[in-house]
Amino acid sequence: VFDLFLVSVSVLDSTVLQASGQPTMMLRALRLGRAVRTLRVLRFMPFLYKFRFLILACINSFSALFWALVVLCMLTYLFSVVFVNSLSSYVEDASLDNVSVEQIRRFFGDLPTAMLTLFMSITGGVNWIVIVDIFTEVSGAMLVLYLLFFTFSAMAVMNVITSIFVSDAIEVAHQDRDIKGRAELLKTRRQLAILTQIFGELDTAGTGTISKEQFEDGMQQAEIVELFNLFELDVLDAISFFCLLDADNSGGVDVEEFVMGCLRMQGKANMI
Repeated sequence: VFDLFLVSVSVLDSTVLQASGQPTMMLRALRLGRAVRTLRVLRFMPFLYKFRFLILACINSFSALFWALVVLCMLTYLFSVVFVNSLSSYVEDASLDNVSVEQIRRFFGDLPTAMLTLFMSITGGVNWIVIVDIFTEVSGAMLVLYLLFFTFSAMAVMNVITSIFVSDAIEVAHQDRDIKGRAELLKTRRQLAILTQIFGELDTAGTGTISKEQFEDGMQQAEIVELFNLFELDVLDAISFFCLLDADNSGGVDVEEFVMGCLRMQGKANMI
C-alpha cells in the first residue's frame, strides 16, 4: 500500500508537470509529498524495528482510544454542567469583595471553559489544588463532587487508556511477522551469548573443548547452575547430560556441540 502511494504520487507529479508546463500549487504539494519516500527506508533498517513497533501499536490503538476519549468527554461534560450551574448561582449571590469570584469566572465562566479546566486538572495543565481551593470556598458538597470526578478520571479512565496501549502493543508484537521474527532473533542472540559464557566458564583449560570431568566440576558451581536455569536446564545427572551433549562420542564437547545441545534440550533436562 505504501509503495502504491509513492508510485501514484510520482505518476501524478509527472502528469501535472507535463500538462501545465510550469510549477503550480498542486505540483508543489505533490513534490512536498516526495519527502514521504524517505520513510520507506525504515523498512530496510532492522535497528529501527522498535520504532515500527511503536507506530503500529499506536495505529492499532486508535479505535479503542477514540471510545475511551468519548467516555472521558461525556464524563467531563456532565460534571461541567453541574459545576457551571452551581457556581453561577454562587457568583450571583456573592458579595463584591469576594476574591473567589474572579477565579470562578476564569476557570468556570462557561461550559467550554469548565470542560477545559476539568480536563487540564487531570492531565497536569492546571494544578488541581487550585480547583480544590475554589470548591472549598463554595461548599463542601461541591468539593466532594470534584474529588469524585478527579479520582475516577485520573485513576480509572486514565489507567484504562494506558492499559489499552499496553494490550494493543502486546497484540501487535504477537501478530506482526517482522516484529515477532526480530524479537525471536534477539532472544536467540542472547541465548547464544549466555551459552558461550557458560562454555567459557566450564573450559577451565582454555582448549576449546570441555571434558566430562570439567563439566561435572563446573556443575558444582552455583553461578553456572543459575545460568543453566535460565534455559530451564535443571540438570540432575551431570554425567548423563554430558553424554547427551557429546554427539560424536569423542569424550569431549566443543562449543558448537554444547550450544546446539543445550538449545535442543531446553526445558527437557529436568527429566534426566
